[in-house]
Amino acid sequence: MLYSANAGSIIIANSNLEVECYNYQSMKAFTNNDIDGQKEGQAAGEKKSALQPTWTANIGEQAREMRVHFNRYLQSADLVVLGEQSLFILNEHGGKLRYQKRLQFAPSCFLTYHLKNEGDDLYVDEGPNKEREKSAII
Repeated sequence: MLYSANAGSIIIANSNLEVECYNYQSMKAFTNNDIDGQKEGQAAGEKKSALQPTWTANIGEQAREMRVHFNRYLQSADLVVLGEQSLFILNEHGGKLRYQKRLQFAPSCFLTYHLKNEGDDLYVDEGPNKEREKSAII
């Protein structure tokens, strides 16, 4: 489970091998503090609609760790997900897969950071201005 302050969302990995994003405002509106009304509705057999995620991304593996990484050069935030055998980078707004790397080992954790100088990075993204992404993911 991860909270993203950039998007105001809660991001979770579920047992269906998916990453789901729930908007904080929609969760707030969905929950109801009227406990007596909820008990009456349950007694009457009313079914409350389920909370729907803002977006869902199927990664096909159990997520071991997730982090939000702010890309200073593209001015956007990425969701970095470490799976059992892969590393995924998802767009924070929409969950679109931006990068995937299959690893030759079983990772246990990772760290994202910005490099001071441009060099050979694990993830190099050519954005709309053709600037090179200078972030490394280890």
